[in-house]
Amino acid sequence: MLTKLRFALLVTVFGVATSTARAQPERFELGQRLRSFENAWEKQPDAAARKRAVEPLIQATTAFFSFRLSEAGRALDQARFALTSDQLPSPETLWANSLYVTLPQRVLDDRTGKTQRLLDVRADKLYLRLQPFYALDQAAPAQAEWRVRLLAEKGGGILAEIRQPVALLPDTKTLTWKNAPTGDHTLRLEILIAGEVQFTAEQTLSLVQDSNKRLAVLKKLPHEDAYRHIEGQTFGELRKIVQNLADGKTLETNYPAARLLAEAEALHDAIRKGEQYYAWPKAGQSWLRIAAGATKETVRIFVPDKLAKDRPVPLVVALHGTGGSENMFFDGYGNGKIVRLCQERGWILVAPRLSPFAAPLKTEELVGELAKRWPIDTKRVFLVGHSMGAMQAVQIAQRIPKQVAGVAALGGGQKIDAEPVVNVPFFIGVGSRDFLLRNVNALHDSLTAAEVKTVVFREYPDLEHLVIVQQALPDVFAFFDGIVKGNK
Repeated sequence: MLTKLRFALLVTVFGVATSTARAQPERFELGQRLRSFENAWEKQPDAAARKRAVEPLIQATTAFFSFRLSEAGRALDQARFALTSDQLPSPETLWANSLYVTLPQRVLDDRTGKTQRLLDVRADKLYLRLQPFYALDQAAPAQAEWRVRLLAEKGGGILAEIRQPVALLPDTKTLTWKNAPTGDHTLRLEILIAGEVQFTAEQTLSLVQDSNKRLAVLKKLPHEDAYRHIEGQTFGELRKIVQNLADGKTLETNYPAARLLAEAEALHDAIRKGEQYYAWPKAGQSWLRIAAGATKETVRIFVPDKLAKDRPVPLVVALHGTGGSENMFFDGYGNGKIVRLCQERGWILVAPRLSPFAAPLKTEELVGELAKRWPIDTKRVFLVGHSMGAMQAVQIAQRIPKQVAGVAALGGGQKIDAEPVVNVPFFIGVGSRDFLLRNVNALHDSLTAAEVKTVVFREYPDLEHLVIVQQALPDVFAFFDGIVKGNK
């Protein structure tokens, strides 16, 4: 019989692999609703309010692992409502929050799931389709309206706007603009009832100059496999991202496609000149593809500003759970909370893309390649993993214990041979309502039985699987701080 975790892994991976294109907008929207919930959680410190959110969060996790994305979205919304009140919102508010907007390529939805998030600036129009994300047995309230604004990347000025009464759902409108600048702009949806905003959602819309011509040039350039260096591999990754967006594919998160298109062009120029584009003192966030040994790793990296070349800093390797990607720690898990914690300390963060069926992450090769480009202290590499990522973090520590300064395993684990990691400091965090609590306890028991020198175990009351990372990260980084200062 399959364990609950293994069943969840199989369902999620199989569901993602076999889903149709139409499901991708739902996957994107679910990610947006998760971020809304995480923001609400961060703003609500009251323990009683957070406890109210536990049951719908458990329902959201179950629905996600069953690939019932709209039901997962409904449960996340219920959890968000529970954070603000012990009473249900009004029927009007519930109705407003059940809606979402997609960006079809044609006025009449061709039901391919193709959307417009990367457009040539001269296109000057965008199709909008308002529809329920999950079903409610309720008609549109009186005086219901939807307003969509295109807000400029710089300054937030309004580039275009429509405001219309809600007709029969789905409802399709066209947003037009004139003389809009290029850039990665924000498209904001608001649902209003009697003039009051009841629901707000945002997504990125990228406008670029001469998109077809520029993409055609990129398409003719050599395949990334012609190169082994970071620039060549990353050029191929960025080219694929912007081409997918131009083709109307809905990706899992908001990508700054205008920036990435320009970056791909700059990478080609750097390759031609034999220059390193990704290296000190370059800072900020980047999507990279790295040849690490015999494998290639897709990662997202954050490098803080003003690093001194001769003063290496710790590196945090963040390993996501099943169904996630390299974007999860940057856009989720507390809306990128780990990025802010690294920024406060001046540490570098890298989040690889993982798969439960792919070859294990070659952490030592990955760290080695990054250390050639940025000032990384290879003796202070910290691993943070959630669920499947927690198990991979433990496995990495078992394989290369002398290269790991500390491990944080959150909401995941299993019984292990802990002898190889007796000198590796461990932080283990799990919620009392986590469905993997038994597995995490088995990991803790293995570590204590082997007399691992430093083990901090925290069971968070009234917490489930989904929110454990967001809640535990401050404790994790306090633990890492102690290691850096020599107190662990």
